[in-house]
Amino acid sequence: MKNLIYILVMVIFTSSCEKETVKKIREDENKNIEAFIASTELKYEQLTGDLYKLTISEVPEETISVQNNDSVYINYIMSEFSTTGRGGIIDTNIKDIAIAAGIPIFEEKFVPYGIKYGKTNLIEGVDIALENSINKGDYSIIIPFDFGYGTRYNGLVEPYTTLYFEYEVINIIKKQ
Repeated sequence: MKNLIYILVMVIFTSSCEKETVKKIREDENKNIEAFIASTELKYEQLTGDLYKLTISEVPEETISVQNNDSVYINYIMSEFSTTGRGGIIDTNIKDIAIAAGIPIFEEKFVPYGIKYGKTNLIEGVDIALENSINKGDYSIIIPFDFGYGTRYNGLVEPYTTLYFEYEVINIIKKQ
């Protein structure tokens, strides 16, 4: 019986400590994101929570935007977020950047990445930000860990990692 009580107390204590740790991580993350947003002259929008989409460039005459079930092709760079934007590069489909970052080269990877929007297995932050992106537009997203890989390790990204995802919409093929 004493062992059971001890285990319950430890579980409650550990859970309480984890909640405080996550709260502190979120606070630090929010301060860094807010400082970066305040330092940039880029047009940005807050999509939801602390998920920000920065517009690097849009083609004014382009009126096609990403909607549900469209086929979308992008070039991308996924990195850790730093207070200056791009931190250490995690993944990309741009060969020159992959070589410079020391990412293993697989030739078949260096083509525009294609997805069917609305039916993707992308991390939530990228999925949310892609909607309404303009064909030929160039964007960056600051993705808090809650909209990225969260509290789990996925082989490339540590738990609680804020991401900086840069993408250029290469082509949008509208649903039929």
